[in-house]
Amino acid sequence: MADTQKMLLEIKQGLAQLVDKFTADGADRGYVLDALANEVEVLRGAAHREPLRASGKGVEEEPSNDWPAADTK
Repeated sequence: MADTQKMLLEIKQGLAQLVDKFTADGADRGYVLDALANEVEVLRGAAHREPLRASGKGVEEEPSNDWPAADTK
């Protein structure tokens, strides 16, 4: 549970730094927050389209090199 809390704190701090960075450069705070929210949605959608990780269930293993020319001994 502590790892989750640490992660959430780091996310919160990172987002606050991004907002501060762009508002200090003159960007409208509302615009920055809307842009961040939009990018989160883009990332969320991309996560649904990405292939499964190699360690995930349903992932086929890499084919073996058991054909005759693969033997380099």
